[in-house]
Amino acid sequence: MNIVSKATRVVFALLFAILSTGILPAAAHAYSLENPNDVYKKVWVCKYVGTPGIDERLKNGNDGLISVSTNALSGFTGLGSFFNDAQEKSIAIAWDDGGAAPSTSMCPDTTLQIPLVTVTPVCGPNNDVVSLPAAVNYVVTSDSGWVNNARTIVWTANNGYAFAGGATTNTQTFNDVAEECEELTVTPQVPDVTDVCGVNGDVVTPAKTEHVSYSVSRDGLTVTVIATAVDGYTLLAGNGYTLRDDGTAILVVTLTNQPCEVQLCETIEDPIYVM
Repeated sequence: MNIVSKATRVVFALLFAILSTGILPAAAHAYSLENPNDVYKKVWVCKYVGTPGIDERLKNGNDGLISVSTNALSGFTGLGSFFNDAQEKSIAIAWDDGGAAPSTSMCPDTTLQIPLVTVTPVCGPNNDVVSLPAAVNYVVTSDSGWVNNARTIVWTANNGYAFAGGATTNTQTFNDVAEECEELTVTPQVPDVTDVCGVNGDVVTPAKTEHVSYSVSRDGLTVTVIATAVDGYTLLAGNGYTLRDDGTAILVVTLTNQPCEVQLCETIEDPIYVM
């Protein structure tokens, strides 16, 4: 006989207390939730079958309820006590007063819903967004992540709970359709060149272009501008730029060495005074 953990018994006793309170008016019961003067000696028990932690489940139909003597429940303390069998869930839910049996709907429901997962497609392979539901009475015990556009997740039920059919695990595999991403392109712009007379006065200012960054270097009268697109964008050739193998684009600007004009000062002779 399996030894039922104290924690499991407490959980099912609480579930029973919740389910058996206020479901039907007292007058409608063909069984009893009370035992005045200790006149009833038998109780209705939710009878579970299968192997605990593997496929334990309530017996089908009316077979899920049995009437047994209170002596068959070790340490019987009233409704909510557990039946002495090989399962961890068989629990007393009502007194047998000689009338009709209660409904199995009063038995603690420990069947878990299949986790509902939302998958949001994202263009490209192995990157769809998988949103998992909040884990209630089960935990994720395996997650493969995206591998070859497939992702497998395994949930394991907490002790005392099971998925449909008594299964203690649920496995789901999701597929990434790997839709081709739309190519986003951008063309670098010509910098602003201020040609000032002399050798060192010229100024080259990169254009402000969305999704493009620029770097400027100078060697004498030669200015080199390198354009780089941000992630997700591809540069196009244009405006004098030449594409390079690494995806950047280059523009060479040649400055002039125009000499500055020299302004001559007008010479004014001092006046000559005759005394």
